[in-house]
Amino acid sequence: MKMKNKFAGIILALLTVGMLAGCGGGGGSSTPTASTLSGTAAVGYPIIGGTINVSCAAGSALNTTTNSSGGWQVTVSGQTPPCAVQVSSGTINGAANSTFYHSIASALGTVNITPLTDLMVANLAGAATTNTWFAGLNSTALNAITQTQIDAALTQLRTALALTPLNTINPITTAFTPTPGNTSDDILTALSAAMTSASVTYANLLSSASATTFTLPTGYGSALSTAYAGTTSGGGSQGSAPAIASFSPSSGAVGTTVTITGTNFDPDPFHMQVAFGSNVSATITSASSTQLVVTVPSGSSSGTIKVTNGLTNASVTSTANFTVTGNTGGSNWTQRSYGSSFMLNSVAYGNSTFVAVGFGNTIVTSNDGITWIKRNAPDANSYTLESVIWDGAQFVMVGDVIGYAPSGTSSLIATSPDGVTWSRRNWTMSGVAETWLADVTAGGNRLTAVGKNGAILSSTDNGATWGEQFKPSISGAYIAGFNGVASSASTRVAVGGDTAYKGFIIDSTDGVNWSVAQSALTTFYPQDVEWNGTLFIAVGATDANFGAKPVLMTSPDGVTWTTQTLPASIADSAGVLNHVTRDGTQYIAVGSNGGSGQVAGNRFILTSLDGVTWSLDKQWSTAGQINSLAGIAVSPTQAVTVGDSLWTKL
Repeated sequence: MKMKNKFAGIILALLTVGMLAGCGGGGGSSTPTASTLSGTAAVGYPIIGGTINVSCAAGSALNTTTNSSGGWQVTVSGQTPPCAVQVSSGTINGAANSTFYHSIASALGTVNITPLTDLMVANLAGAATTNTWFAGLNSTALNAITQTQIDAALTQLRTALALTPLNTINPITTAFTPTPGNTSDDILTALSAAMTSASVTYANLLSSASATTFTLPTGYGSALSTAYAGTTSGGGSQGSAPAIASFSPSSGAVGTTVTITGTNFDPDPFHMQVAFGSNVSATITSASSTQLVVTVPSGSSSGTIKVTNGLTNASVTSTANFTVTGNTGGSNWTQRSYGSSFMLNSVAYGNSTFVAVGFGNTIVTSNDGITWIKRNAPDANSYTLESVIWDGAQFVMVGDVIGYAPSGTSSLIATSPDGVTWSRRNWTMSGVAETWLADVTAGGNRLTAVGKNGAILSSTDNGATWGEQFKPSISGAYIAGFNGVASSASTRVAVGGDTAYKGFIIDSTDGVNWSVAQSALTTFYPQDVEWNGTLFIAVGATDANFGAKPVLMTSPDGVTWTTQTLPASIADSAGVLNHVTRDGTQYIAVGSNGGSGQVAGNRFILTSLDGVTWSLDKQWSTAGQINSLAGIAVSPTQAVTVGDSLWTKL
């Protein structure tokens, strides 16, 4: 998606060593020791990667992150109960969590954090906005909380909800695992389902709970009873599979709207998942109990459609195939003017718009791929706009920070709903002095950005806030910088070069921790990596020096990688592959070759039906130009590739 290090003639050799010292995570269903606070953060689904903050009557604040089961644990040293606990951010069933949940502990041990415990806190504190209550806590306020008050809040909760199984558990101290069939989890699932069916918001529940006497909103009690009766512990089937009756149309390109009809769907899109042939998740634009309207996702391929109801944890796969049609039916690439002399590093398509970015703070947009309009950058504190993506709801762009920017200005991260109006998202550098972010990706319910100085950043709130993640150690050298990052629903992969000028590949499967997949690569210096539904595809060259030859590797899981054979005319000449994408029926890779360090030579485009067997689509040059392609994006009707120039294929 961007112009690579070889194109710019830059070889990174910055040694950065990051060290992490913090509290460890633990499983929520285990019994904690007396010197810990631990529990489960869940809402019917686990809150994964959530930020835990603990504030006690005495001692310093504690924090950690929830694991893939919503479990968390902190070691107490000098802290004295009562302790208030908050979970924020993270993801819930694949979607970013934007709600703060709270709990209270009068003693060390288990302290779960759920909507049930949050309602107890609202009642105990008389506060409808529990996050405001938590932010204002001090030693005096915490010392005033008694076990009698906590018990009284539990009684109010049990009386209001009127669910008999709630009398057998304590939402705060009863350890549980958030899976269907567990009483605590089923109550949480019913709590959420009842809000949808009774048209009651969570804010409504908090407001009701904050009263001295907790009285449920009208209609919610009966909806809750019905919802709980449908769970496993409530005696229901909790597993009735949805059924697909039909879908229309039966074919279409990426971006096509598809209507799926059937039964046992949930009217809350949050509870439903739809995946196309290559198991690529689609965006659900509307939902009812009998109909889902979705958009064919980028990276999908022809095949069946799978629908999953998260409430019942049951799935169905269509008997008929959906055919993903190609987006680039023409055969000729045509150069287009884009109103700037600066080279472009990256291009993305979304919201019926192409957005291309590059050097000189250049941003250009087009609705047809032919006529391009220059747009204003978010500010003047960057020069190189390195990468842009469409994450399904917005454009996200990353780049550098100029040396004379105001003190404290971070490397560029910006978001835009339309490619026209951009908002800079500042973040705080701590472990790495990152001056140039190289790439950004969306997947696994988070945004991930990587830097040429070695930073890894992650956001679980749609890019509003960002936190650093720590990279692993590699054998024989140090990570110098990253060139690319990609993400599937479950795995993130980042690629780059080390201080010995060799390539590496690292991966993360839990949203937090990274491990080494490949290191000290002597025949592959990766410049980019992409996930296209079934494969991770990494592209680059044999090494970081001029004269290297193009290389392409594939992996189904981010761990095991295979070098694929390229056409002889490409594989045997000096050059580099810079980017790869998929248009629905085929993979398309772009780069340059035949020159000396990309200063002259040819642009080239490769295509493949399976990511394994590649053929040359086009190779050409223009006198007096650098002749390099850095990125490519596709719409339902055309493709756009950028680099030293901009070309479209209708």
